Amino acid sequence: MTDKESARKFLAVEMNRFDLSGRTIPLYTSWVMKLMDYYPGKDIKKLTFDEIHEFVTHHIRANKFSPSSINIALNSLVLLYNRIWKRNYPFDTVVRPKVQNVERDFLKEEEVLALLDATKNIKHRAMLTVAYSAGLEVSQLKNLKISDLDFERSQIKVRDAKGKLKRNAPLAKGAKPLLKEYLKKYKPIKFVFEGSQPNKPYRETTLNKILVDKLSKAGIHRKLTFRSLKYSYAMHLHAQGVPLIRILEHLGIDHGTTLVIYSKLDAIGKKSVEHSPLDQLSAFENSHQTTDAKHLIKAIEKIKNKDERDYLIEALRCIENRAVRAGIIFAWTAAILNIRRKCLARGKSATNNARIKHEPNSRQINSEEDFSYIKDRTTLLIAKDLDIYDKSEKDILTNHLDLRNSCGHPSKYRPDGLKAASFLSDLLSLVFAR
Repeated sequence: MTDKESARKFLAVEMNRFDLSGRTIPLYTSWVMKLMDYYPGKDIKKLTFDEIHEFVTHHIRANKFSPSSINIALNSLVLLYNRIWKRNYPFDTVVRPKVQNVERDFLKEEEVLALLDATKNIKHRAMLTVAYSAGLEVSQLKNLKISDLDFERSQIKVRDAKGKLKRNAPLAKGAKPLLKEYLKKYKPIKFVFEGSQPNKPYRETTLNKILVDKLSKAGIHRKLTFRSLKYSYAMHLHAQGVPLIRILEHLGIDHGTTLVIYSKLDAIGKKSVEHSPLDQLSAFENSHQTTDAKHLIKAIEKIKNKDERDYLIEALRCIENRAVRAGIIFAWTAAILNIRRKCLARGKSATNNARIKHEPNSRQINSEEDFSYIKDRTTLLIAKDLDIYDKSEKDILTNHLDLRNSCGHPSKYRPDGLKAASFLSDLLSLVFAR
């Protein structure tokens, strides 16, 4: 075999038979191509073990590749010569370079909460919440399908690059309301997190950029990846009493190099992995006082209008004391008062022209009190027409109005503290901080 194109096609077919991941095949193929370049014009199928050994030794001595890359090279050659071509070459006699122990950085529990709190975009917040709460690699997050979510059993089906079920991860209780709200708003078709094109998942590079951006906004300036989130997931499970062996079994980790990373976790306790560490984070569980009350108080104190400020202070008190529905109603009352004032500031004539467009038979608006005869939904449309908000901002506020209405009518609906705190934080950002 001397033709590269033929070799690529051959390898693609053969390697697929061994159930290799979409990432592994191109890595293995690239090393076979390097072997062909090292012996130009030779049929690599006829190479002796000594010739292959010389190729590997040369690259080890050249010191241009990491120990991990050299090990990938050896694995690719073992697959090609011993498993595909049945040569039985003694690759075990090759001294593999030692892979240095990796000190993987991870997030502390309070940093996870700070990261989620700093992520205001509901789509991005859902991404990071699901990734951490289920211990997902970036590729697993990217390929997660709607059909993999089982809200009834509180499970997420985690699959490999070929779609084969790898494990069942817990769907955190604290993530459910957020995930449902996101799905309702964005309506993805196939994948849980789709990019600008329907039926197409995000690119991994885009997901990584989102994580880096949100880490920065949370004031976390270390180099962290989705793998760091996965490691944090394992660390926090272990801190909650789940033994290492159960965590590794759950994550499907059995590769020696990877095990080294987790070696500092001692196997203690008797629990199995039946929950997400997210549900055990005290701040997340405790009615979401995670939204950093001090930060919210500072934002509220800056509001000049006394009525609006008083309503927001009362809203925060209610949320902190788990009177979540009341907190949401108080917060919305402050917001709609502010929006009405903004509309009138654009002029009575402009405000009424917009009113007529959406509620032609409604009472003319000459003062803030006249807005009480106008539906809040119409007030948001008026604000959009007056360029106070753009369409996306109006849509977000409309969703928040729906939540307020759900809380204002008698029902069994009880939003959790996370949703209430996020609601208040969004209003402070969209309505009062401008």
